[in-house]
Amino acid sequence: VYVRLDPAERFARLKVVRGPGGSTQAIHLGPISSRRVAHLVVEAVHSALPLRQCTNLPGRSKRSGACLPSQLGLAACPCSGDITPEMYRPVVDSAVDALTAQPDAVIGPLTERMMRLAGEERFEEAAAARDRLAAFESTIERQRLLDRLRGTEQLTVREHGVSYLFERGVLTAIGDDAPGDDLSVDGEAALRLDG
Repeated sequence: VYVRLDPAERFARLKVVRGPGGSTQAIHLGPISSRRVAHLVVEAVHSALPLRQCTNLPGRSKRSGACLPSQLGLAACPCSGDITPEMYRPVVDSAVDALTAQPDAVIGPLTERMMRLAGEERFEEAAAARDRLAAFESTIERQRLLDRLRGTEQLTVREHGVSYLFERGVLTAIGDDAPGDDLSVDGEAALRLDG
């Protein structure tokens, strides 16, 4: 599963999805090992940034007021009609930065919350914050590694006498590490390691 934020959407929100999609501007974290971990990542971002959490499409349903997260001051709620796309754009821009370049925008506030809750001896809430923080940090770390791998033209990994060739993050060939052996994909010669 993946976590997606599509800034091209009028009132973008985080979604847990099965695979990449959306506009060309969409940001994806993943693949993530489970839906549970993906939801922890979403909760971590929501803990720090007031992204829309409700699933009603803005302008499509008539609400008598703001959704519960907005009433609690946790989210900007465009569904109530109190916020315009222009007013909401900085929130989305902050989320894009947090997911791509500045994860401390989420890590800092969540760490502070966890420490404050622990200091108040609200240990179960502190543990929940810790779990969201751990899920977010590990997902961002893994995403950065995958992005570097996807950006590498060719990478050969050798382990236990077997070589694996990746091109732009995709495994394209596997072969024995013996001199002169070809790497192969589905039994066909694809590339020689010794050039």
